[in-house]
Amino acid sequence: RETRRLVDLERLRKTSTAFLFGRERGATPGRYDKILATLLLTATVLFGLVFLYPELSIGRHSLNDSVFHYTASLRMSQALGSGENPLDCWVGNYSLGYPVWRSYQPLPHFVTALLFKSAGTFFSTDAIYTFVFYLLLSLLPLCFYLFGRSAGLGPVGASVASALSLTVSAAGELDRYGIGYGAFVWRGSGLYTQLWGLIFMLCALGAVLRSLRTGRGVPTAGLLLALTGLSHIVFGYVALLSAALCCLAYQGQDAPCFVRRLHRIALVSIIALALMAFFLVPLWLDGEYINHSRWEAEWKWNSLGAEAITKKIVGGLFFDAGRWPVLTILVGLGALLAAFRA
Repeated sequence: RETRRLVDLERLRKTSTAFLFGRERGATPGRYDKILATLLLTATVLFGLVFLYPELSIGRHSLNDSVFHYTASLRMSQALGSGENPLDCWVGNYSLGYPVWRSYQPLPHFVTALLFKSAGTFFSTDAIYTFVFYLLLSLLPLCFYLFGRSAGLGPVGASVASALSLTVSAAGELDRYGIGYGAFVWRGSGLYTQLWGLIFMLCALGAVLRSLRTGRGVPTAGLLLALTGLSHIVFGYVALLSAALCCLAYQGQDAPCFVRRLHRIALVSIIALALMAFFLVPLWLDGEYINHSRWEAEWKWNSLGAEAITKKIVGGLFFDAGRWPVLTILVGLGALLAAFRA
């Protein structure tokens, strides 16, 4: 009886592992796995493209942060045309004006400004900004899929993760600053640079895991980490800390020794920090002149505290505030499965 129980447990483990993670590391996924994953991923991306389509009709007249991001991108585009330094130009639209990109992540505005210059002859800047925002938000589940694959999930497991990314939300004010639709759409906060940072962070962490596992792609991982920080300072900070945690917690039969992982993550971090130096060094030197906005809640830079966050996780409010604790249960099951496979 005990032998049969152990055999059944091992069969269950192999079945769940094959479904979510692939049959073996490096093994070619089965035909039906590929078909199911492709159908689910396609449906997820189409859902975003269809249900976010009304965002295209709104233009730049959003009552949220898009007003700032559009104006900042337009000012940087003007600086590119007039020969000014686009990363250190004066933005006079607010009060007496100030050099925005001395203390604000420049990459999303810079790329958008380049699009304004290159495509502005054929399309209005309003339409370009709105379409870029719409396209990035619609394709966000694809980034979750790619991260899942890099993290070791099989095609089906990664496509399930991409579909679950659509359910991420929170109740009340927190929904306007998280990674759910409430942070980005017209009725939400319009956090343009945060969307760029989230996309690059998912790609960067996937590249970090790949470089830790194989030793290849170290420069790519460093570049993607730098792009994350230049897109959103907070997400860059989170990505660097997450990369360090990946180095410490990496497990599996194919995991290299700790010293080798430490060497690889050190190279990745050095490359990332070197590429961000042109932004981080002036930011650090100007630190005494930069203060927190009096309009912002303190938790946005000082956290909610470990005690409050722990209570929210245990109580199901961290992942599912105001809803049935679906994601909380799935996260718990995922943690148990990870411990079972360890």
